[in-house]
Amino acid sequence: MGKVLGENALISQIYLPKWEFRRFVSSLSSLIKRGYLKEYHYVIQDMYQNWRETIPYEHFENGKWHYDEEVIEKNLNTILEKYGVKRP
Repeated sequence: MGKVLGENALISQIYLPKWEFRRFVSSLSSLIKRGYLKEYHYVIQDMYQNWRETIPYEHFENGKWHYDEEVIEKNLNTILEKYGVKRP
């Protein structure tokens, strides 16, 4: 679990068996109804296609992650164009 920088938010990665997932989402919805939670988002991950990589410390400055947004966006657009995907 970790804090999202600059936001009143947390992020967490958990593993739930399929049969527990619906109960988990139901519990999150109950927290929203009671006013304890504003919103939630989830991503379902294919555990057979899973890998991790630590972000090198060189990409952090004063405790924050920094990167060249223009270079990242240019590279992303190049990849998307290669596959014929248009960004909104």
